[in-house]
Amino acid sequence: MIQFLANGLLRENPPMMLNLWRFRILAATIVGYLLSCSANLAPRAFAATPFVRGGVVSDVSLEGDLLAIGINKGSLTEVESGIVLVFRLRGGCWQHDATLAPPDPATGAFFGAVAIVADAVLIGSPGDDENGKNAGAVYVFEHMQGEWSLRQKIVPTEALPGDCFGQDLATSDDMLVVASPGSRSEESALGAAYVFRRHGSRWAQQSRLTCKVGGPTVESVGTSNGLIVVGGYVQESEGHRQCVAKVFMPTASGWAEDATLKIQSTENVDIRSVRPQVSTCANTIMLGHFLELGQGPPEHAAYVFECADGIWQVAGRVALSGGKYGGAYSPSCAVAPDYAVLGVGTGFLDGGAGSANAGGVVVMFSRRGPKKDWKGLSRVEISEEWFGATTAIRGKTVIVGGLARLEVNGDVRTGTWAYECGDQGVTNGQRLQYALSR
Repeated sequence: MIQFLANGLLRENPPMMLNLWRFRILAATIVGYLLSCSANLAPRAFAATPFVRGGVVSDVSLEGDLLAIGINKGSLTEVESGIVLVFRLRGGCWQHDATLAPPDPATGAFFGAVAIVADAVLIGSPGDDENGKNAGAVYVFEHMQGEWSLRQKIVPTEALPGDCFGQDLATSDDMLVVASPGSRSEESALGAAYVFRRHGSRWAQQSRLTCKVGGPTVESVGTSNGLIVVGGYVQESEGHRQCVAKVFMPTASGWAEDATLKIQSTENVDIRSVRPQVSTCANTIMLGHFLELGQGPPEHAAYVFECADGIWQVAGRVALSGGKYGGAYSPSCAVAPDYAVLGVGTGFLDGGAGSANAGGVVVMFSRRGPKKDWKGLSRVEISEEWFGATTAIRGKTVIVGGLARLEVNGDVRTGTWAYECGDQGVTNGQRLQYALSR
């Protein structure tokens, strides 16, 4: 996810961020359109979108007929507050429903990590400064009586500067889990995951989870079937970090660590941790993202764990090779009961654009055959910066986020793609594209 890269740099060197994410984009009127298309993205249908300024697709969330698209907004002269575009599926077409923005853009930096619960959109703002620089917050917008309105601003009871509360969000029924990688306490200096429960229309803090001595850090969170998963790094040696996930199960008194999930290098394959990310569904956990160096070409991979008789074991591996990896790259992964997606988006953090090395790859996988093995279903490779850097999946629908880019004519476009998976591959595709013109 682009959000991960931004927030990691934000914690280590906050003043750099306005320079890193200032793309040379022109403020203008937006005419967005949704382009339904076949697997090769041929034009088919349109839907209108509202006025916004340019930025990157930092996160996407899909639930039922709602789609939320987080955009890190900014220009050469403005504070990068960010916005979230909400789309609703009507008659098989995604149509714009609302544009959500922080009430005080000056304190809502890196507004863009998103999650959906029923008819509410939750938005993480790890750069929120109300409780100190980069303390963070989560905004809750609800749809009531035909309108979207801000209902609550969530902050932890222990909010401190540098917590970056809201870097990642996960929801399940009436539970919200929030990653706060900068959070510190006497028990742990590796971050925390906060658990909130919804009572009526209000969210209340229930627990604060930290990992025991030795890690991992708290970078990514997931939740399903009542369990909570925390993904992060463990420092194994100087210059080497390992992606690790901790599984927490509910107890009578709160939450307890239940299992540790990780992947180790072998004699023939050097497995390097690229980015800790977890995705969950039912009793399935996907842990990524890894770069694997063996005898053949380098492969990007994520691993699927399943629980049987109380024991978590590797049930599958999904991987992609090839693609363009010039400049910087950001990987993503997501899992559903029968489908999964793995993406790698490439771009340039200094705002450079138009390089032949920029682009992205997304591979969809399905679980099929007598042994229900994970097998490649479709591969999509597009020369759009950061395509594949953020992904979401629900059922058979896959959402892929990209990055705003400067066109030759002065337009800036930020891309979001939707694909429908079927037994024979991607049977339908839609491209959401926002075009800013002078």
